[in-house]
Amino acid sequence: MTKRLPANEKWAYWRDKCDEVFRRKAKERDGWRCVETGARENLQTAHIVLACYMNTRWDFDNVVTLKSGRHIFYTQHPIEWKLFINRLKGPGYYEKMEDRAMIAKKWSGEDLKELYNKWTTNR
Repeated sequence: MTKRLPANEKWAYWRDKCDEVFRRKAKERDGWRCVETGARENLQTAHIVLACYMNTRWDFDNVVTLKSGRHIFYTQHPIEWKLFINRLKGPGYYEKMEDRAMIAKKWSGEDLKELYNKWTTNR
């Protein structure tokens, strides 16, 4: 019989906690404004390279704050997204993030717990 782990020992628990803090810290970094429009409402964090690439999922270089409508637009228009990021961050920035994202990274539950604690204790 398999022993069930308590919720706070599961990988998904720490992933979600890291996501929550990461989103807040990214918005704080961007002054709680959309980097494109300056809007202050309906803010979301947009990963430059998709969050499924674990090496850059919690990399602050790989995220910008956008108003939800702009986030949806760019999600549906990846060519425009790439052009926008390279205009915002500099030529070749998007490609640099792609290269970084392609480096394999496997996070353990303990790694995620340490990352979460680092972010929440060093304010």
